[in-house]
This record gives sequence, structure tokens and C-alpha cells, in this order.
Amino acid sequence: MASGNKGVALAHVAHLADGHTSAVLSQAVEALDAALKDRDGIMAASGPSAYATFEATRGRIKITDTGDGDSPHKGHVHSSSPNPWNDPYLDWCRREKLFLHVSLECLREDDEFLDPLFFRRLISDISDAAGPDRIDVLHDAFNAIKQDFIAARYSAWLVSELDSPIRDQASSISARTRFVDSLSYARWGTRVGMGVQAFTAAANLLDKIASFTHLYLSTGRVRDVYFPSLWHPRNQKRKKQMEDAFRQEFEKESFNRGLLALCDLSCDLERKTRLAELIDRRHSATHRFLVVHEWGEDGAATGEFLDRVSWSELLDGLLWQLRTARAALIYLARAVEIRESRLGDEAESEGKVIPTMPAFGAMTEPAD
Repeated sequence: MASGNKGVALAHVAHLADGHTSAVLSQAVEALDAALKDRDGIMAASGPSAYATFEATRGRIKITDTGDGDSPHKGHVHSSSPNPWNDPYLDWCRREKLFLHVSLECLREDDEFLDPLFFRRLISDISDAAGPDRIDVLHDAFNAIKQDFIAARYSAWLVSELDSPIRDQASSISARTRFVDSLSYARWGTRVGMGVQAFTAAANLLDKIASFTHLYLSTGRVRDVYFPSLWHPRNQKRKKQMEDAFRQEFEKESFNRGLLALCDLSCDLERKTRLAELIDRRHSATHRFLVVHEWGEDGAATGEFLDRVSWSELLDGLLWQLRTARAALIYLARAVEIRESRLGDEAESEGKVIPTMPAFGAMTEPAD
């Protein structure tokens, strides 16, 4: 079932990969073929409809042999190669799987864009006076999320890697700042503080993704949007009522897998999961006091205001949170793609001529 679901997901997002579409489809074929070999297992787990879905998806993918060898990738260069990239930061992103690309195995260091994730188009109704402005707002909002992601990712590299260019200067700055020794083996300094800030920024990305979702679906919620309550109003303790705009995306004729994935991730915060634990740590870092230790944090005084964590655990959580945010951004892009495709089909069936705004229609050069 896992292989089949992976294959279906890859088949759906392949068109987002631009020049790597064929490689992503090849990965989908590999996953679907593996799943279809275990017909009895799929039938027992999810019944004939699941098997039929996997089979139909596999049947729609045609692989053209354009090279030598048995691999369907035909000479494709994989980023999983043991050879490191020349740029230490980019090589770290490759190793940690943190690029905003739907198929990390496709990337090469000389690719023009390593974080190309976006939605292919946005539809504007010319009868709606706010239509063009809304498209600009959506583009700027998504750009803001991506900017926060790459900044948090870069900060994570700066504070964690031995070849970071700031290590010596940060140590020099920290040496000229006095901290009281509480005899609890706590770590204090510039890089430690940057690590805490990077972790907080990475965790905050989920709330920003929730806000974008509500902006895009025009739910009217603005100030009370947080990722734990992505799909329902806040403070609903027992039977949570899904937002109408979300419910419409889950009707049979308009089922939105990307939005469902976001809602599933949101539900992880309702249980004792790694994500919930890290979000609680974010609350401490933002509203109370997160103290980082080299070792011995378990025996130090805590109380209601202090949360203590080891340096290695903070970095592990930071990387895990960045990967979670990356996945959520891909889910979000997929949700927009599905809805925009449906809106375009509906407009064509009604004979409407609605202009579309390509996501990469007009790109600006980075300021820095």
C-alpha cells in the first residue's frame, strides 16, 4: 500500500518537476510496479478499489526508452551520488534533502534552479474586480513563505556545520559577552542563539502555510489561523467542524489530495507525535525560555518557564522541522494545482474565457 500510494502521489506531481518530469514518472512506475506485484496484500489491506487505482495510474504512464541499460531513468544523474557537490552549503542541502523540489534525486549542482517549487498557474476571473490583485497577493504570500524557508535552512547550515564561515567570528563575538555560569552545563553564545532562532523560524512555517491556505480558499479567517486548527475553527475541543471551504474540496467530484495531506499533517498535532513535541518546544523558544545544554540537562532545574534541550537534540529537531515544512510546502503547491486545474476545466465547460497567470510569468532578480 505504501508503494502504491507513493506511486500515485509521484504520478500526480510529476508535471511540477519541469525538465525532470520523465524521471519522476519513472520513480512512480517503480513504486507502482512493486505494489502491483502484491495483489493479495493490497486486496486484504484496502480492497479492490485500491488495486484498481494503482493499476489505472500505472496504465496511464508511458515510458519511452531513449538510452542504454535497464534503468528507466536512462542516464539520469542522481543527487544521491556519493560524489559531493563543490559548494559546501548546497552539498549539505543535498545530503539533508532540503531543496524545494518534488524529486530530490533529479537535482544536479549546475541546475539553474534548485528550489523551483511553485504552482503552474493561477486563474483570474475578469468579472471580479479583486481578481488581478488577489493573484499578486497570492504570489507575494507564497514568495514570503519560501523566503522564510530558505533563510531558516541557511541559518541551520551556518550554526551546525564545521565548514560554516561564521564559526570563528561568532566565537569571537560570544567571547566578549559575559554569561552567568549556573553550573548546569548550559551553552550560551551567538551560534546557539541563531540555532534557537532558526528552529523557531522553521516551526513557524507551518502557521504561515495555514494562513496561505485560508487566504487562497478565501475563508475569511485571518487573525486566528494556526496550523493545529488548519481545517476547523479554534477551540473546538470535541467534535470539530470542518470549514465549508475545506469540505467542498473533499467532495467526490473535486477531491483534493494535496489539501488532504495538509489536514492529515495538522492532525498530527492532536496526538503525542514528534511534530507535536517540536511545536511545544517552539512555544518555549518563542514565549518562554529554551535553554540549550552540552550535556546534563536532565538534572537541571526547570519549572514552568524553562525548557531544556541538548545542542544535538536542538539541531536534530531543526532539521526534522525543516523537512516537515518542505513536505507541507509541496502539499500546498499540490493543493493549489488541483484546485486551479478544476476551476479551469469548469470555466471551459461553461464557455468562459478566463485568463491565467503563469507562476513564472515575470521573475524578479534576488536583491542579494
